[in-house]
Amino acid sequence: MKDGTATVEVPIESSHAPNVFLEAVFVRDNTLYRGSKSLKVPPTGKQIQVEVKTPKPEFKPGEPAAFSVTAKDSQGRPLSAELSLGVVDEAIYAIQRETQPDILGAFYGRVWNRVSTDSSLHYYFYGEAGRRRMMLAEMRKRESRAQLKPERLQEPKIRKDFPDTAFWVADLKTGADGRAEALVTFPDSLTTWRATARGVTRDTRVGSAIQRTVVRKNILVTIATPRFFTEGDEIVLPVLVRNYTAVEQKVKVSLQAEGAAILSQQGGELTVTAKGEGRLDYRLRIPASEKVVLTAKALTTTESDALELTLPVEPYGLKLTEPVQARLQRPSDKQDYSFTFPSGASPNWRAVTIRLAPSVAGAVFGALDYLLTYPYGCTEQTMSSFLPNVVVSQALSELKLDAGVDRKILEKKVKAGLERLYSFQHQDGGWGWWRGDDSDLFMTAYVASGLRLAAGAGYSVDQQKLSLASQALALRFDSDRRAAPDTRAYALYAMALLGQPASARLEAVWDQRASLTSLGWALLGLTLDRLKDQRAGEAAAHLSSTALQQGEEAWWDSNRDPMLDFESDNSLEATAFAIKLLARNQPASPLIDKAAQWLVNHRDQGYYWSSTKRTAFVIFGLTDVLKRSGELKPDFSARVLFNGKQVLEKRFGAADALSPAPVSVTVPLAADAVPRIQVEKSGAGRLYASVNWQWRAIGTTEERSRPAGSPLRINRNYSRLSPVTAAGRVTWRMDPLEGDAKPGDLIAVRLSISGGDQQRYFVVEDPLPSGAEVVPDDSLYELRGRPVWWRTWWERREIRDSRVTFFPWMVPRDGLEYVYLFKLTNAGSLRVAPARIEPMYTPGRLSWSEPKPLEVRP
Repeated sequence: MKDGTATVEVPIESSHAPNVFLEAVFVRDNTLYRGSKSLKVPPTGKQIQVEVKTPKPEFKPGEPAAFSVTAKDSQGRPLSAELSLGVVDEAIYAIQRETQPDILGAFYGRVWNRVSTDSSLHYYFYGEAGRRRMMLAEMRKRESRAQLKPERLQEPKIRKDFPDTAFWVADLKTGADGRAEALVTFPDSLTTWRATARGVTRDTRVGSAIQRTVVRKNILVTIATPRFFTEGDEIVLPVLVRNYTAVEQKVKVSLQAEGAAILSQQGGELTVTAKGEGRLDYRLRIPASEKVVLTAKALTTTESDALELTLPVEPYGLKLTEPVQARLQRPSDKQDYSFTFPSGASPNWRAVTIRLAPSVAGAVFGALDYLLTYPYGCTEQTMSSFLPNVVVSQALSELKLDAGVDRKILEKKVKAGLERLYSFQHQDGGWGWWRGDDSDLFMTAYVASGLRLAAGAGYSVDQQKLSLASQALALRFDSDRRAAPDTRAYALYAMALLGQPASARLEAVWDQRASLTSLGWALLGLTLDRLKDQRAGEAAAHLSSTALQQGEEAWWDSNRDPMLDFESDNSLEATAFAIKLLARNQPASPLIDKAAQWLVNHRDQGYYWSSTKRTAFVIFGLTDVLKRSGELKPDFSARVLFNGKQVLEKRFGAADALSPAPVSVTVPLAADAVPRIQVEKSGAGRLYASVNWQWRAIGTTEERSRPAGSPLRINRNYSRLSPVTAAGRVTWRMDPLEGDAKPGDLIAVRLSISGGDQQRYFVVEDPLPSGAEVVPDDSLYELRGRPVWWRTWWERREIRDSRVTFFPWMVPRDGLEYVYLFKLTNAGSLRVAPARIEPMYTPGRLSWSEPKPLEVRP
């Protein structure tokens, strides 16, 4: 190297893609000099030139289109490749950007230099001497007159198919000419459709392309509908006609409403200017039905349009139920049921549902349905919704019993549940009730053990998250020594399921055994049994000696819930876990079948047990006794009569004992009916019958709480927000909503709750009026004289189409306030059902507000 400069020619080859590092090193005067440079080498040889084309840029709804896909190499030569092709509504990407990275960058993105240079000029002490290591540092973890000539009007195809994805194929293969074709029939959406093709060859050349196609019409009809209707509403629906042609159009407009009555405007004509819009309003009355089908038409002599929409109808009133159940076991047995509906019950929506199960296993399957359909999802509810299905499915598989469980559906639900639980995991590895609260010992134990059980059943579980959870559980157990003994016993059991050494922790809980309830003893015994500790027999013996018995039933008392962490009757969980321990340690104990009978006979909600957690725990305890019951071979007939008329008949055999398909019938009840249900059984075996009476409370004269006299109360008030502009600044004044509202009004809803200071974990549901759109972020509105009770509870609020739901952990002695905003979109005479509050884990104890009539004038 002369004059400090040297030239070295190094050829850049395709193998250097996507980048290559050049490094120069020299030593001078005992000093090491080093330089490095990354050169970008585009992986052109590794790229497929993908192109997607359609015969024309615009199509009509329902029209077929041939998508042509070509694949070429970097030199423009045809390639045989395998591609995926998806055609998706472009509007989706306005909500969520494309989450997949560019395929070329994913396969051939920048690489990092993994070649290191070292020399003897430097010495590094790595903190080791012999076999002993010194830890010096540690890193922390993170309208028209055409009606006079109707024969000339164009009859349109009714648009009613509006999917988000029009087409998807994962294995579209190009031939030797590099071409492939996919025939796509466009749905009825008037939108831009984005086609995305991604491909790969056998030698790992990759590429992608995006193409956009417009589906449109020159005459377009739409209906300005709310998201749902409420029974009894009278609501105004605008029918809008848009004319995208260059000339004025005379349009004949009509609206049909299947399932609703049209009170005004049975059709009409509009003259719509070029590039303009016209409107006709229709007033509808919504009866008691499940849905309303709307069909709007806009007819011209040149082009026409028709649109069909189906909207759900929300029943008006507060849904209430009265469950009752019984066991029929004599060879010839029957049970009568009757019910008198309260005076304030709606004449509509009265019904009775009868469910029959021929075994304890059948009762378990009925309860599984409740867990899978529960509408909310905090950490516990998410865990409880899928874990019992996993456990039951695994138990039946081990017993080589076919329960007909659809594994694909179950796997889909399990995957969704796992993803939600992962998103709820805190930075410390634990779980609380929600994303933003503190980690909780019980909840961390519940989820961590549940993930381990799911993994043991063959489901894919993120092992890193499970490892973090296991560490968090151990740490919280050691630091939370003030937790109730039963809670520590549950955490210890979870750690045993996770395979953690538990010697010192086990002894700490064993030393507290005198303070354990029956649930704690059962959990401690299960832990000992799993660790093959002989003291498991002592725990089982203790439970056997403390069992309460009456007739053919046995149970164990427990007065503390380890999840809620306060005193409450927890005998169902205690009995379930006691059964599990006895089934493993004393399998011949007669208490097992007696306790199983007690559990099934105490399904206090008819076909499930009071809450998601309780139902999940009972099912978990019962899985160990499914194989031991003689009920697996029922041989009897059962029938259900309503006022002497047979409505259900079923012959139960051995194949029905483990059938997951529920045997049930729902009988609608007329308002003047005096309902009497009779369940009859003939043959050998036990029949478990549950009856659920259902109605809706709409009157305001009846008590607004259950049970009567309960101090729990909820009140609802509406206020209107009006803008006030001063000095160029807009603020909002809040006034009580008096008189009529109008579309576009911003309404503040205030929910006031009191009397719940003796309970925990509530669900507050407030039904929305038809045509109300909730404002997701009320902090965007600056309130004049903002009251102190105005708060935002982001983490514990869920917004649904028809309601807003809050989940307060507790209600302070001086009460609790919730506020949210919505905007009115449709005029009409609207009815808003009562808001309600209910403890999630003490169902049947609830309170509700007055209903709300709301007049919205155009």
